[in-house]
Amino acid sequence: MEISKTEFALVVQEAVERGVATALSLRPRPSSVNFEQAAEMLCLSSKTVSTMVRDGRIRANKIGRIPVSEIDRALSASNPGSGRRSAK
Repeated sequence: MEISKTEFALVVQEAVERGVATALSLRPRPSSVNFEQAAEMLCLSSKTVSTMVRDGRIRANKIGRIPVSEIDRALSASNPGSGRRSAK
């Protein structure tokens, strides 16, 4: 039985989504991270993250932590469209 490339891509995508869901259920993401953790998640330097917070592009809370929702927002803004990173 042959399947098309599109069908194969959908099967792979579903498997990846199930794997990510399983991983997140085993180790849930924190609600906020420090500047170094944010930099790692965004693939930037902590100095750049500090600049982004100072410029208002990323919001930090009163104790100097960055909500993970801000990281998600920054990642989706850097990759418009579906909000997902595309493989090339």
